[in-house]
Amino acid sequence: MSTVLFLTPRYPWPLIGGDRIKSYHLLRYLATKHRVILVTFCHGSDASEEQLNAIRSLGIEVHSVTLSPLHASIGSLRTFWTRKPIEIAFYHRPEFQRVVDSIVATTPVAVGIAFFMRTAEYIRHRSDMRKVLIAEDCRVEYQTRSKQNSTSWLQRVIRSWEIMKLRSYEASVVDDFDTVTFVSNADVVAMHDLVPSSKYEVVTNGVDLERFSFNAEQGRRSGVLFVGKLDVHANELMVDAIVNDIMPIVRQALPDAHVTIVGGWRRGKRRVSSQGVTYTGRVPDHVSYLHEAAVFLHPHSGGSGIQNKVLEAMAAGCAVVTTTSGLLGIDAIHGVHCLIATSKEEAALYVRRLLTNIEERATLVANARKLMLETHSWDLVNTQIDNVVDQGNVITQGNVIDHGNIRVSDDDVRTGLLLDRDGIINTRIVDGYVRTADEFELVPEIIPLLRFAHERGMPIAVITNQQGVGRGLMTVVDLAAVHNHMLDVIKSLIDGVEISLYVCTSLQSANDPRRKPNPGMVLEALHDLRLNPATTWFIGDSTSDAEAGRNAGVRTLLVGPFSPLAADVVVPDLHAALEILKKN
Repeated sequence: MSTVLFLTPRYPWPLIGGDRIKSYHLLRYLATKHRVILVTFCHGSDASEEQLNAIRSLGIEVHSVTLSPLHASIGSLRTFWTRKPIEIAFYHRPEFQRVVDSIVATTPVAVGIAFFMRTAEYIRHRSDMRKVLIAEDCRVEYQTRSKQNSTSWLQRVIRSWEIMKLRSYEASVVDDFDTVTFVSNADVVAMHDLVPSSKYEVVTNGVDLERFSFNAEQGRRSGVLFVGKLDVHANELMVDAIVNDIMPIVRQALPDAHVTIVGGWRRGKRRVSSQGVTYTGRVPDHVSYLHEAAVFLHPHSGGSGIQNKVLEAMAAGCAVVTTTSGLLGIDAIHGVHCLIATSKEEAALYVRRLLTNIEERATLVANARKLMLETHSWDLVNTQIDNVVDQGNVITQGNVIDHGNIRVSDDDVRTGLLLDRDGIINTRIVDGYVRTADEFELVPEIIPLLRFAHERGMPIAVITNQQGVGRGLMTVVDLAAVHNHMLDVIKSLIDGVEISLYVCTSLQSANDPRRKPNPGMVLEALHDLRLNPATTWFIGDSTSDAEAGRNAGVRTLLVGPFSPLAADVVVPDLHAALEILKKN
């Protein structure tokens, strides 16, 4: 059993705050496979017996270092004569370093994990272990966005200083680690722009799907909700926007509309409830609030990384109104999983709409819960951290998936795009067939999607049933003419694109193994184009498309008014389908 040294800037118990929640779950999982030694700061006082027992009960060896806020604040003044940003100087304490050095001197450590850049200093220069930095977000990006959205001159000055320091410091730190993880692709891209030479991985955030159980009953829900610690500047900004700007507009049309703000505030800045606004202060558990509210309002601006409060709301069945930055690292789509506002006025409009439309809320929350199950379970996070700790060996070489007579090797890692034809590439003729080139009408929205796939080197194939031939309504020559015309039109719009065709002309009654919903044609495409089924998408507009894709083991996406369970992803149109491809 290998030894993992895990460093955190805050004691990972109690589970208040996204950093504590994530570090606790990672520690709990890693302890099932490794010997784990935790070195952590405990702010203000020594760790209590309850805190120590909560982590020791996981089988983890705990070394807690008390961090005096006064000493740490004085220490942060080193930012003026060193390269360290304020947030790094604050957490750089010699007593913590002594504990780390003592452990490494007596224990062979296989992997050292610095949770947050604030603990990176303690192992960054070591060469006697693999080093992983769980950075979570790009700090330059975070501070830049926070500065842009801050209304306080002091905050803007501090963040300007941090940006200046971080531009050199962050780049030097990530280069000292074997792997650096972030919670979103956006942060990976931002960090790659700063340091293209380092290795980056995504380790997303999870949500406790049992604790935040799904309450689908929308008829009993009412009101608007926000959850967050009000001693955090970003949360203060959101609450001010909700109370002063958004809810007054909502109440113009819905005078009885009410918002509940759940979360404690900083000492000396007490929040007082008023008409239409209730402040609860700190509560022992906020799950019941998520089960009772109709709308979770999250007018996020600035910052980076995943918003755990949004994950929790989506898991619990509370309809979400947020912003683009509020969805960083979350593959949610406007109108499918939530509503995305671009202004405070638009946020108010969406809140009013959802408060009065139970059916729309029901559809959004069902899609959102499904998204949480698929993309933010702790099981998925555990798989991602395994890949990082085990040196990123994601694929087991030599394994073969046997689909009937077609064998697809796991080391064929090309991601492909498979498409139905009628309704996706061309306009569907209701109760009929496109029998001539003149009857072929291209769906314009398919071109950006095809262009996206082509530019990223994704092999493209069309998988189509055409029983009009089998019924004698058209000939094979007629069908070939239609497809030649289709390819000519697409190639005239996308230079160099190549599209493979898989066609079944058998009658439905023949039960041909190639005919959708049977997987035959999909399996042929996987084999011929050397595609990895786990990452390949099949996009269609009928349940037979989704069934064929599922039977072949590919990811399925349906376009149209389907149940969220009809495919892996259900979207209203091809614009939304393209967004799914971009995020996956």
